Amino acid sequence: SANTLIGDIDWDYIQGVEAAEVIFAGVSVNGTVTANTVYVNDKISIGGSTADEALSVTGTANISGNLVLGGSINLNDGGDLAELFDITDSETIEPGTVVSIDPNTIGKLKISHTSYDSKVVGVVSGANGIKPGLIMNQEDSIIEGTHPIALAGRVWVKCSLENGPIVAGDLLTTATKKGHAMKSTGTKHHAAVFGKAMSSCESNGYVLTFI
Repeated sequence: SANTLIGDIDWDYIQGVEAAEVIFAGVSVNGTVTANTVYVNDKISIGGSTADEALSVTGTANISGNLVLGGSINLNDGGDLAELFDITDSETIEPGTVVSIDPNTIGKLKISHTSYDSKVVGVVSGANGIKPGLIMNQEDSIIEGTHPIALAGRVWVKCSLENGPIVAGDLLTTATKKGHAMKSTGTKHHAAVFGKAMSSCESNGYVLTFI
């Protein structure tokens, strides 16, 4: 019945008896629960007081293994899907910066600095308060990184008017201004477009972009 337990529980060894399966109803544990397998018939809330879904997590979930999804993904705290990359430039890397492949370092990026760069990858996520909703990374590998680069979704991007005003619907490519985007025109933009403008180049120097 409903009881409060203070301390740690080892579900495989309770009161001196080896247990393959233990069923509790209405138990509150203030400590650590160790179990080979846990079956929950209703809902789990981690970091919150209530759960509206089968599993509700308030905060950051760190998964070191594989995450297998059989349905849709609904992310309520972010605007894009990102992957972590290392950027070889020594200067501070700001969110909204346009980046390209560094041909001298396998798997790493650098800040873009030429127009219509066919090596462009995308933009550093996180500018103007729009955070990544999902970040992918593989530690201890050649693809391990520290900067979230938007792969798909909506992000704010540093913008330049060097190729004319940017309006919603314009294709965006790299500008000569370091780390900035400009409107792509003509036939030069083959393989050099990384997104589509969803706003003009705002007065704060950013354009909302769909990657």
